[in-house]
Amino acid sequence: MAWYDNQFRCHPYIQKAEAQLAYELQAAKIQQKIRNEEIQIQVVERRKQIEIEEQEINRKEKELMSTVKLPAESEAYKVQTIAEGKRQVIQQIVLNMFILTFLSIFAGPRQSRPPGLRQNAFV
Repeated sequence: MAWYDNQFRCHPYIQKAEAQLAYELQAAKIQQKIRNEEIQIQVVERRKQIEIEEQEINRKEKELMSTVKLPAESEAYKVQTIAEGKRQVIQQIVLNMFILTFLSIFAGPRQSRPPGLRQNAFV
C-alpha cells in the first residue's frame, strides 16, 4: 500500500492538483481574513457614526435648553413673581378695607381717625 501511495504522490498531475488545491485554500483563507477586516471596518465606522449622532443630539439638546427651555422657565418665574406680588397687594387692600369698615362701624364718627384717612373713604 505504501508503494501505491508514493506512486500517486509522485505523479506530476497529482502534485499539480495538490498545489492548486493548496493555493486555492490559501487564497480562500486570505479572502476570509480580508472579509473579516472589512466587517470590522464597517463595525468601527458604524460605532463612530453612532457616536457622532449622539454628540449631535447632545448639542441640539443644549441648544434647545438655551434657546427655549431656559427662557421659558425664566418667563414663567417672572409671571409667577408678578402674580404673587399682585396677590399680596390685593390681600393688603382687602385687609385695609376690613379694618376701615370695622373702624367705621365700631368706632363711630366721633373717634379720631388716623391722619390721612378720610371719613367714609370706603364705606
